[in-house]
Amino acid sequence: MPITISPYSSTWPVHFARISAHLSTLLASAPFISIEHVGSTSVPGLAAKPILDIDVVATRAQLDGVIAALSRDPGLLYMGELGIADRHAFRAPGRMPEMNLYVCIEGCAALRNHLAIRELLKRDQGLRDEYARLKWELAESEIEIHAYMRRKSSFVLDMLARTGALNDDEMDALRAALSAPRRLDPIRTANLTLREFVIGDVQDVLNAALASTKEDAEALVINIIQNAGKTPRTHTQLAALADGILVGRVGARVVRDEEIADAKLRELPLLDDSMVVFASFVPSNVALAQEAVTALLGALKIDRDKVVVDLTGELTTLSRPN
Repeated sequence: MPITISPYSSTWPVHFARISAHLSTLLASAPFISIEHVGSTSVPGLAAKPILDIDVVATRAQLDGVIAALSRDPGLLYMGELGIADRHAFRAPGRMPEMNLYVCIEGCAALRNHLAIRELLKRDQGLRDEYARLKWELAESEIEIHAYMRRKSSFVLDMLARTGALNDDEMDALRAALSAPRRLDPIRTANLTLREFVIGDVQDVLNAALASTKEDAEALVINIIQNAGKTPRTHTQLAALADGILVGRVGARVVRDEEIADAKLRELPLLDDSMVVFASFVPSNVALAQEAVTALLGALKIDRDKVVVDLTGELTTLSRPN
């Protein structure tokens, strides 16, 4: 999905104030330190994706209570750390304005990162203008969000190095996290577009009958996104779209023999650290499943001829690179 960049809007701090008040109400019985507007929408004059980034700051002792209190809002979905230590993510699909909500441990590297870059950009108009130009150029190239984040990461790292907010070990860890090939670029085939799942896919997963209830759809999409944040990545699932409509999913995961409970899978000649590949289209469509699996294996650089394929089931199973 191509990204959208907007000129700075005076409505962003207004939206933040309203959301902050709502969060404070949710947290009335849960102690916390502060609620911070971070990210590009927090910097006056800076062009940005019209998505608010918000950090709830808490001590480690306060963390569980804060997460529990926020989770009482049925529109907030807890996502876990998503690969960033001490930064616990929530998403609110369908809620406007869009936001990324995090609970950050006081003093953690992620929080210091957010606050230092915010203050640097507020102070330095030249740097702010340079960052805006980069955002507009990337948006005009029509790349999707994960490629956009990778392309601007070097600029962000340079800014962060100027602030001195992180020590050398923390900077090295952040560089490694930003360079890790966690997410695949969209894959286009004759009939499908395969892309990483986003939290906004919950309703589409339900509409496509890939889950029977909204709760199941939420759990499925959250699990997929959480797995995408792990390094090394051992579980990949992509949404399959036809003419822009989500119609199925395709995935691959590394498994060990002891993890396989399904009797049918146990009949396959799996070895330690084997690959199980699967596709699910409702209604079942073997041709689309074959197309999706072949494209995914190519993206993962797995020789299609070394994988045993069974596309007869509604949830397709395959095994195993030798």
